[in-house]
Amino acid sequence: DRKKSFILKFLIIFIITSIHFSAIILLPLVVFWSMLKRKTLLLNSLFFIALTLYITNSWSFLSSQIVLLLIDMNMPLGALSSSSASHYIVGFSSYKMVAFLLPIILYRASIYFGYSHNIEAISVYILFVYFSIIGMIFTGFPYHDRLFLYAWIFSPILIASFFKLFLIKK
Repeated sequence: DRKKSFILKFLIIFIITSIHFSAIILLPLVVFWSMLKRKTLLLNSLFFIALTLYITNSWSFLSSQIVLLLIDMNMPLGALSSSSASHYIVGFSSYKMVAFLLPIILYRASIYFGYSHNIEAISVYILFVYFSIIGMIFTGFPYHDRLFLYAWIFSPILIASFFKLFLIKK
């Protein structure tokens, strides 16, 4: 049953990728999902490594290497090679950093203050952190903040988990 579920998820990603190639970022998530659910400490460690590299703008080198690889593979680069992307600001942004750090801090604070979370809340947290990491990795590309949007969709849920502490009467 577990193998069928994995194959089904893989097939769905393949179909979605045929519609828009950006869905390929879901593939590592499907492969590592069960490990990430069991080891959130590993996910947090990966997040803080990615955050450090984001703050220091170290992802720019990786981005340029990815572009070279795509050129070698004769992949259409679309917005990456267009002149309209030349005005787009890439790299570190303190505003974006606050937008993905605040929900994480509030969610972790709710755990620290004793609010127990169910599997759905943990799943939302994993998705948020995963998409934040992906956004940071591609920060050297124009329009990388569209990847952050995948994470920011889950922000209200994580922020609400903190404020739920004050609404629950003990």
